[in-house]
Amino acid sequence: MFSKSQGKTAVVTKKSIKKDVKAPFDRRGLPSATSHLRSSSPVNRKRVQKPDWISELQVLNLASIPDLSPRKVKAVFLRLLASPNIAGKRQGSRQSARRHVGNAVLLRSSDAVPGAKETKLAMSVNKRGNGRYCYVNPYLGGVIAVSGSARKLICSGAQPRSIAYKLTFSNPESVDVYYHLKECVAGMARACRTFKVPVINDNISLHNKTKGKSIYPEPVIDMVGLINNVAQHCTRGFKNEGDLVYLLGDNSVVDSSIGASEYLVLVHGMVKGNPHIDLEMEKQLQRCCLEGIRRGLIKSACDCCEGGLAIALAESCASSGLGFTGSEWDMEGRLDAVLFGEAQSRIVVSIPPRTAWKLQKLADRFKISAVKLGVVSAKRFVLKGYFDLPVKQIEEVWRGGIKKMS
Repeated sequence: MFSKSQGKTAVVTKKSIKKDVKAPFDRRGLPSATSHLRSSSPVNRKRVQKPDWISELQVLNLASIPDLSPRKVKAVFLRLLASPNIAGKRQGSRQSARRHVGNAVLLRSSDAVPGAKETKLAMSVNKRGNGRYCYVNPYLGGVIAVSGSARKLICSGAQPRSIAYKLTFSNPESVDVYYHLKECVAGMARACRTFKVPVINDNISLHNKTKGKSIYPEPVIDMVGLINNVAQHCTRGFKNEGDLVYLLGDNSVVDSSIGASEYLVLVHGMVKGNPHIDLEMEKQLQRCCLEGIRRGLIKSACDCCEGGLAIALAESCASSGLGFTGSEWDMEGRLDAVLFGEAQSRIVVSIPPRTAWKLQKLADRFKISAVKLGVVSAKRFVLKGYFDLPVKQIEEVWRGGIKKMS
């Protein structure tokens, strides 16, 4: 192995490589002028501990927060549906389900899914981030950001393949911000190893402020997944009147699930609490849902994230124009946690009535629960004892939320 050094031919040995690490050669064989900057960039590692104020922030005293009364459910539901973090991001009328652009097929759903016409393969992409979770618990905030993005892809029928991320944080010279950054990256790495998705690109934006205050630390995940057969592409919108609606995954109602939720911020003006996720359950849930979609058992799938269960059901209605009637779920615990708690590892699915036993058998095989919520109806969204709304109104509120703010 040879290289040119100042016009002379020299044998490059391991010893000389180590000696010249700070001065690699350019294309002309001369030492690069910027080699020292490239090979010896300063590294600033801080020894930080968990700030006391984060520990205090994670304690949510539910006794000090009044539960939601049944007569206020409707107003809170509509308010959440129109909030900027939940409202539909596409403006204008509903477009066709499929159209061709060049050599690709674009499927209109919660995600854009391009696929070449000559093959059955398709690709699903999505973007997700939640600064509140990372603010109250940066490690779990990083885990949930990756897990939620993977769950979103699974709901479209895609197997997650890779991610790119953007870390948007404030001044890392602050020990508190440095702690958030360090723990968030560790959480993201843990989730990436669990779901076996490599990171192919990154972008870091620091020193961000708004109105003179530091922004919430937020990891934004761009994840790409592969659909083996474009005909198996799944959307969140209900498909047929009379289909059964089930909740797959974690069906336990934990009152603390309102912590760091959109509901807690919007109704009580608080950002407190401590999110939770069971990565093993999450992995089993995603495997179960993907297999159900590929086998044709699951006709629609919508992950429960921002806004909770009631909002996921509403999005399935608004995306399809069909309604929902729910009267069979047992609402134990706090009403706000049941309807608007943001517990992880949950997916709302709809299936034909004749395949209910197959879904239950599939859920049992993956050791997750499948709880019947109700049935797809014609034109109304009904939660008996709480409200009865036309789907058209729900769709207008959901799709018009962003527009009303502008």
